[in-house]
Amino acid sequence: MSLINQMLQDLEKRRQQQQQPDGGKITVTASAAAPSRRMLPLMLVVIAVAVVAASLGWMWWQRKQPQPPVMAQRHAVAKMPVVVSAPASTQAAVAMAPHAVSNVTDDGASAAVAVNRPGTTATAGAPAAPAAKAPTRQERQKRQKRQKRTVAAVSALPVSAPAPAPVPVRVAAPAATRKKAPAAVVLSSKLAPQQRAQRLRTRAYMKLQEHNYRAAATLLEQVLRKQDNVDDWYQLVLTYLHLRQSGAALDCSRRALARHPHHVPLVTLRARLLLERGQPHEALQLLGTLEPPPKTGARDYYALLATLQQRSGDYRAAAATYADLTSADPGNGRWWVGRAICAEHLRRRADAADYYRRALACGLADQRLKQFATRQLLHLHKK
Repeated sequence: MSLINQMLQDLEKRRQQQQQPDGGKITVTASAAAPSRRMLPLMLVVIAVAVVAASLGWMWWQRKQPQPPVMAQRHAVAKMPVVVSAPASTQAAVAMAPHAVSNVTDDGASAAVAVNRPGTTATAGAPAAPAAKAPTRQERQKRQKRQKRTVAAVSALPVSAPAPAPVPVRVAAPAATRKKAPAAVVLSSKLAPQQRAQRLRTRAYMKLQEHNYRAAATLLEQVLRKQDNVDDWYQLVLTYLHLRQSGAALDCSRRALARHPHHVPLVTLRARLLLERGQPHEALQLLGTLEPPPKTGARDYYALLATLQQRSGDYRAAAATYADLTSADPGNGRWWVGRAICAEHLRRRADAADYYRRALACGLADQRLKQFATRQLLHLHKK
C-alpha cells in the first residue's frame, strides 16, 4: 500500500508542475500528451498490484472466519463383490478383530472393506453416515494413511486361494487296544535294566575309591538285584570284610556260591572265612568240591589248601603242596616256614632246618613269624 501512495504522490506533484500561473487553469498542449502516454503502462501495473493485494487480503480474511458445516459430495460407486479366501493363520486374526474397517477418501466419501472366512464375500463402496463436521487437514491425512495401510493389508491376502489341507492328529490308543511294540522296542526295553545296573555299579566303585564301604555295599546289593555278576558278588564279600561284618560276608558268599558254585576265588574266600570261624574241616571239604585248578594261576587256593591240610594233620599232603608253592615262588618266606613245619612233623630235622634258613633269608615281614622261625632253627641245632 505504501508503494501505491508514493506513486499517487508523484502523480500529484507532476500535475502541480503542469498547472498555469493564472487562476490555476491547465492548458493542455500537444507537447504534454507525450508524458501522459508514458504514464499509461505504469498506471496499469499499479492497478494490477492493487487487485492482487485485494485478492490476497480477502482470502486471508475468509480463512480466519469459521466455516459452516458443508456436506461432502458423495460419488456413487458400483458395488463389486470380491471373494477373498484367507489362510488359517489370517482367519484366526480376523476372528479376533472387527470384521469391517471403514476408511474415508480424500473427498469425504467412506468405503467399507469386509474380510470374512473362506467362501464369503467382501463388499466395497458402501456409503457411510454423513459427517456432522468437515474434517480438518490433519484428520484427512491420518485417514488417508489408514486407508493406504488397509488397502495394502487386503491386497496381501491371496485371492481365491485354496484352504490348507487338514493336519492329521494322532491320538494314542488305550492300553487295552494298543498293539505290541516291534522287536526293536522290546530289545531296547530289555537293555534298560542293564544300563541302570551299570550306572549303579559305577557309583558303587566310586564309593569304594572314596573308602565309603557302607554306601558301596548298599549300591552293590542294588546292582545284584538287577543284574547277576560274579565279580560284583566277590567285591561285595570283600566290602563286608572291610566293614568287619564277617557274618554278612559269610552269608553273601553263600548266596554267591549258590549261583556260581565253581568260581575258584569265591570258593577260596568262603573257605578262608570258615577257617577264621574255627571250621577247618568244613573249609577243607569246600575246597575239595572243586577240580584242582592250574597251579600257576591259583596260588591263593593252594596256599589255603596247604594250611588246611597242615591243620587237619595231613602233613605229607601239606608238604607236597608247599613244595609246589616254593617251586613256583621261591621268594615267599611264609611258604618256606610251612614246608619246614611239615618236615619237622615228618621227623626230617635237617630238611626243616634248611627250610627255616631259607625263610629267614627271604625276609619275613611278620615279626612273630620271624621270631618263630629263629627259635625253631636254634632248637634244631641244639638237638
